[in-house]
Amino acid sequence: MFYFFLLILLLGTAVAGAPPSYSLFDFYENALKTNETPAIAEEEIRAARARFHSALGEILPQISATFAETLQDAVALEGGDSDFSDTFTKTSRPEVKMTVTQPLFQGFKAFHALKGASSLQSQKKFEWEESKRALFRDVTLAFYSVALLDQQISATREIIHVLRKEVQECATRVELGKSRKSEKALQEAELARREAELEKMKGDRMEAEEFLSFLSGLTPPFSVRLIPEHSSPTLQDYLRKAEARPDLLAYAEAKKLAGHEVKVKGGELLPHADAETNYYPYRTGFQQDIKWDVVFSVSAPIFNWGNIGDLKESKARERQASLYYEQKKREIQREVKTAWALFEASRRELERLESAYSKAKASYLLQKEDFEHGLISTADLLGSQRLYFEMLKARNESRVEKALQFTRLQIQAGMVPQ
Repeated sequence: MFYFFLLILLLGTAVAGAPPSYSLFDFYENALKTNETPAIAEEEIRAARARFHSALGEILPQISATFAETLQDAVALEGGDSDFSDTFTKTSRPEVKMTVTQPLFQGFKAFHALKGASSLQSQKKFEWEESKRALFRDVTLAFYSVALLDQQISATREIIHVLRKEVQECATRVELGKSRKSEKALQEAELARREAELEKMKGDRMEAEEFLSFLSGLTPPFSVRLIPEHSSPTLQDYLRKAEARPDLLAYAEAKKLAGHEVKVKGGELLPHADAETNYYPYRTGFQQDIKWDVVFSVSAPIFNWGNIGDLKESKARERQASLYYEQKKREIQREVKTAWALFEASRRELERLESAYSKAKASYLLQKEDFEHGLISTADLLGSQRLYFEMLKARNESRVEKALQFTRLQIQAGMVPQ
């Protein structure tokens, strides 16, 4: 009974002391809460929204209230209407007015400025989505760096376990006179080398773990949990999905924004018409009974070479934005095709390495039996052992590489968890 309770206590301690395990999506979800990059991009959306309201203000009427008082040296005029003369010669002339100014026509400049501000707002929204995609890409690389080191550490521990058994068996054979001491020394040297490699891998993992912690905000130590890949769509499916990638859509909105900017600059060359209405709650002198007036004004630019230069520059910017969009579109197609090729290559590589590992392990076990029966030399056994170890490490690393390439393919196609 005592040993039973002791076993329960030890198991409970082991479970309580195990580090938490997180998947890639857990790290990404937490990174969205703690990383500053998406938050900075989100503030850009708010700034673009404010610019939209500023552009809207160019169309809506503007209302202002003015209180003015003119103080001057009093001058007495001879003859004339006393009210009229007093208006211009009084020491103090106060006035209160309300003014409403309504733009009537601005060469469609305000309309296109409003459309441009809307495109800018959409562009910043897509850039915010792109910042999240970039963050997911960074978290993915850091996550699989830790996962790769975990697989390497696992393979090295298995190799060390096998080597320790080999050293013990070799020591027994040395005592029986079946093996030389040099063979035992060779096995011990190989064991020491593998143990040194293991310590270095542990240090590398701590470094990779700290970087993943920096990106995600999760506190180490922790373990990473790989999620099996779903069935992969075809290359054409990925290419279609990539057409909605946020960085490409941001370039499309930038192209629209440049087009609206051309219309805004063109509006500077057209006449402008405004209406201004004034209401006077209080006036003095002969104008005190005039309570309102309306002023219609039309201005037409006759010569301003600077406006012509601005228009030409905006047209060049529009062509440039269109070229950037086409370039980005081709780049995305290349990135998706490259990611697809790498994923397919890693998938085929893993299939062959799984087969090679199984055969190398079977060969090593058979050669070990032959060695115990004196049918092969130590060099033959060590060669088989070396191949088994190499295939073990390669198989484990290929598993992580396949998962990494699958996730990278999804990222290149714009398939990012929301």
